[in-house]
Amino acid sequence: TSSSTSSRSTAPQSTKLLKLYNPQQTNIKLWKEKEGVIDFLNLNESLQNNPAQTRRVKFGYDCEKENKESQQNKENYKISIITAIKDTKVEFIEQVETSIFASSYCNFEWIVVNDFSNDQSCLSKLQNLEIKSNIDTRLRVVHRHHQYPNHPNHPNLVLSSGLPAARNFGVSFSTGSFLLFLDSDDLIESTMLETLIIFLIKNPQFALVNSWSVGFGYKYYLWIQGFHDYDYNLRDNMITVGSTIIRRSVFFEVGQFDESLKEGNEDWDLWMRVANNGKWGYTLPQFLFWYRSSAPGKWSARDTKDAREQFLASQKTKYQILFPENNSFRGHVPRIKLRSPMMPMENIDSDFHFVNYLADSKDPKLLLIVPFLKMGGAETAALLLLRGLVARGWKITIACTHPLSSSVATANIATMNWRHEFSRLTSDIFVLPAFIRLADQPAFINYLIESRKHDVVMISNSELGYNILPIIFKFISKLPNPPIIIDFVHAETPEWKNGGYMHYSSLFDYFLSHTFVASNHLKELMIKNGKPLNKMTTLHVKVGGPEGIEAEKEQQKEENKIIFRNKIRQQFKIEENAIVAIFAARIESGKQPNLFAKVISQLAEEHLPIYGLVIGDGPQLKELKQSFFKNVFFVGAIGHEKVTDYYSASDFFFLPSKIEGISLAAQEAMSCGLAILSADV
Repeated sequence: TSSSTSSRSTAPQSTKLLKLYNPQQTNIKLWKEKEGVIDFLNLNESLQNNPAQTRRVKFGYDCEKENKESQQNKENYKISIITAIKDTKVEFIEQVETSIFASSYCNFEWIVVNDFSNDQSCLSKLQNLEIKSNIDTRLRVVHRHHQYPNHPNHPNLVLSSGLPAARNFGVSFSTGSFLLFLDSDDLIESTMLETLIIFLIKNPQFALVNSWSVGFGYKYYLWIQGFHDYDYNLRDNMITVGSTIIRRSVFFEVGQFDESLKEGNEDWDLWMRVANNGKWGYTLPQFLFWYRSSAPGKWSARDTKDAREQFLASQKTKYQILFPENNSFRGHVPRIKLRSPMMPMENIDSDFHFVNYLADSKDPKLLLIVPFLKMGGAETAALLLLRGLVARGWKITIACTHPLSSSVATANIATMNWRHEFSRLTSDIFVLPAFIRLADQPAFINYLIESRKHDVVMISNSELGYNILPIIFKFISKLPNPPIIIDFVHAETPEWKNGGYMHYSSLFDYFLSHTFVASNHLKELMIKNGKPLNKMTTLHVKVGGPEGIEAEKEQQKEENKIIFRNKIRQQFKIEENAIVAIFAARIESGKQPNLFAKVISQLAEEHLPIYGLVIGDGPQLKELKQSFFKNVFFVGAIGHEKVTDYYSASDFFFLPSKIEGISLAAQEAMSCGLAILSADV
């Protein structure tokens, strides 16, 4: 890898939370220090589907011709991406290039610094980038020499060596109000720039912002540490430089990178200097950055205990405000807080006061407003629908609206445990509560519609989506080509808010052009609730196993079913002739997973050869796993395609739900040849 790489070459041993990935295993385990496994997520697809992969479905962003408003936005909110390159592999340079130019935010410049490269293939690639810069003016390649007599700002500049100096050199050519120091082998998600810049604009109290990171390369892990660790940042570098945007004014105010730190820790030193000046940042709970980890031994300032202790001793001397006691790490890192999600009687503005106009392509575009992206019936229906639309040329944007936990990181990860499924279909995914106040979310939805020029806005199971419909409706009525607004109702929930989303659909019917429902039964209920028949259609989506789950796949052969059946049964040590029942749904009271477990357990206690597999995630999962149920295995949330593998290992589908008799999961099970045992509701 390049020598121009962040000083945190591997994850620190003191990390509180780390995901370990073994390519030979099926899943990834999330470990917490001294507490063992605290979560179990199927993230293989996410880790193997990074932003540079060709199989990633790109939204197809293209900057629109500038107008007066976008020109003002360009002057104020430009991001300068600084990348120092020293003999980096061409493959890595091309990957970072791909991820940058796939960005959903157009107002950036990429300053590539040739940091005394000698490798001919690398130099050829830099020459190609220079040629590209003649076409795309957002790209600029500058070369470091020992003397630089023609520097635009510093004539006869004499340059020092090292990564910190290379970054400072790149900044001297930049014009952006915000700076991102992206290494030549790391990657960014397409929405990272847009998400981070919006957060800083809407939260002027913060000097920096970054996101959670995915580690790949030498090690695979998920990094969820950051600015919220406050004083722990004095003991270890919790902040990944390539995921962090800093205000230009702050960067120069605190004094740029220390060019004497040539062997690493220059970014850690910068964070301390920012804190020493009474400023701090915020870490967004989203995985928007991909950090390519390197083998140990690369950075001498971090790889030996003596070097580390020497560095920290010097820091305590330099930043005495942070270290009030000579041997203490309990310092004074500023505690800067977010504004309240919504103030009492706060006015809701429909204008986001930020523009990012993208060119209108001929492809039809859909904005899907959902609560989250986790395993469930409504999400399965949405996933199948989007697959069909993408196959027909549609471009998809997804906005998630469910509030995040303020303290439990794993709870936020769990709400997105199917994100990798949707990432196959679109890169344009936004988790609104992660970076936008509740009071600003209606305006952000309007901003998305105006920026992407959607043809259809679809609401599915989002309470916020329904509640802000009047604001959206009023805003889009002013657009030259307003989208139509539709909704999809998946199920009735009579115990919640007078029928749940079925009730919301009827209540906000005035603003909806049409409503799609999951079944004729649901349509009849909604008609009784006052919904006009001529505005409803039962939506049919392909479901099920080999023939329905993905149109492009060939029919799964019978012998492959037997292989999956034997493999999964061996995994749980289930004998060949035993009966296996499967439950696939949200683990919540309405689906009654506890009744499923009790029935299977009681039959097993009576010495019947029966086992139960519970697939899904939800609020009751932890409680059920802590209880003892004989012959019942809790699989957790898994990828949609893998559900059919478990159907192959089962004999019948058992869903004792209080609220639905024939769920979408039951239909999938039927298409895989399983018998169905369901409640008569």
